[in-house]
Amino acid sequence: MKPNRTLPPPSPLSDHKGTMQSLTVETLENFRKPLLRYFTRQLGSTFDAEDLVQDVFLRILKRQSDSRIEEPKAFLFRAAANTLKDHLRLQRRKKHNLHIADTQAFRWEEDERCEERVHLARRNLNQFWAELSQLPKTTQTIFIMRMHQRYPYQQIANACALSTRSVERHIYRALQHFSPIIEES
Repeated sequence: MKPNRTLPPPSPLSDHKGTMQSLTVETLENFRKPLLRYFTRQLGSTFDAEDLVQDVFLRILKRQSDSRIEEPKAFLFRAAANTLKDHLRLQRRKKHNLHIADTQAFRWEEDERCEERVHLARRNLNQFWAELSQLPKTTQTIFIMRMHQRYPYQQIANACALSTRSVERHIYRALQHFSPIIEES
């Protein structure tokens, strides 16, 4: 008759081959500190790290499989990496959803004023064109080239066959013409 030998339980940090049964609560507890360090390093928060360690343990314990786990340590850290990915994805989604909620609340307030703003903008634009049409054609052209098309003074001067100083005077006159309108609004 063979003597009945019982082997000591495998160390969780050794390179042993094991089954799901070898990943008991006791074995998992031996991995708590390394997993906690991993999550804290990744997240910068000990509180979140503790939660994620618990999530990893729950995932492992809920797993119903008799398949062999060749490398329990690697298996646990792969589960930890997946848990971290899920956590970060959830955080991004929450942040995005908060942003959408804020944006929707802002839009609701904006919708009420939108028509009024459009009306005011059209009125101001019409007033601008009416005032611009009162200026000489050269001043109109120079003003539009500078203010709307953002041409530099030298380029405007070359295009209009004027000196840079003349271009500056035209811009000054146009701004003088528009200053009462700007002060009103």
